[in-house]
Amino acid sequence: MVIDVTPLTGTLTFGAEVSGVDLRAGRHTAEDMQTIVEAWNRHHLLVFRGQQLQPQDEVALAKHFPFDDRLDAKQLKPWNPPGDEYRQLRKFTGSIPEAPELQLKGIGALDGHLGLTGDLFEANPEAEWHTDGTDQREHVGPPVYTQMYCPKAPPLSGGETMFASAFRAWDLLPPALQRRAQELRMRMTEEKLAMHPTGRRATPTTTPPRAEYDVHHPLCRRHPQTGQVALCVAPLFTYCLFKPTTKAQNEGGGDEEEAMSPEASHELIDELLLRGTRPEEVFTARWEQGMIVCWDNRACLHSPTATSRVVGRRLVHRVRMNSGLHFSDPGGAQQN
Repeated sequence: MVIDVTPLTGTLTFGAEVSGVDLRAGRHTAEDMQTIVEAWNRHHLLVFRGQQLQPQDEVALAKHFPFDDRLDAKQLKPWNPPGDEYRQLRKFTGSIPEAPELQLKGIGALDGHLGLTGDLFEANPEAEWHTDGTDQREHVGPPVYTQMYCPKAPPLSGGETMFASAFRAWDLLPPALQRRAQELRMRMTEEKLAMHPTGRRATPTTTPPRAEYDVHHPLCRRHPQTGQVALCVAPLFTYCLFKPTTKAQNEGGGDEEEAMSPEASHELIDELLLRGTRPEEVFTARWEQGMIVCWDNRACLHSPTATSRVVGRRLVHRVRMNSGLHFSDPGGAQQN
């Protein structure tokens, strides 16, 4: 069987669909995986269909991509302790004991899936464009690789996941807006904000984050392999944007020289996302049984669709892998 890699159609500048390979352990060769990893490095998002994976197959697939156990110790722990009470949780969203790297995400009854009972629950009243990992301090870095797999029949409607190129989103910005974004950082909050229906901005909060929660990230980063600059945003957890002092920037600190108001911050984030998330720039994954989507979080933005649109049950498995190789120093985005 020959692996076929077909770029996604339309006006998209990223993504490809891969066919002609069985991703179950022992059903493919090392050369097959080399072809797949090379395609991922080139296209930054891959789509597979008709797969029949066990949790161990999913984790094994993910570990062919950038992976560093040392940075995942907290993430790899189950969100809930194992045992009878764990399997009888009324509401469940978290990792499974047999493969703690794998997280269950979705809406609806588990119905004995993987031996679990209870209900999955996610509250996404609106879309929410973002890159993953903004809850992590910058020295850890965001996840490099994210993989989602639909093991069961998908929703009758709704529950899609949307993707856009973070490179394209940056390249579409006017030079003056690029220069402004290069100067700024996001100060993150633990509070999940209410998103606007566009998915590009949130309703600001007037409550600043705790002093102990000193988490902040640049609005743009340079990809270490391609050298391209990517737009990196997460309005759902952004308290405000600020320009750090020269000393703080050099030392990786978060001292604020010019802090924008939360309202002005979200207005700017909306403008930054506007061009790169237009319909012609977006790939929408409409989940089907056996479908896998895996992407480079350093190169892609993504967003769920509103959970209010879901008809039926939505169940996906997610694996996120960190790596010792992340983005280059934020200052590397200063030359474009």
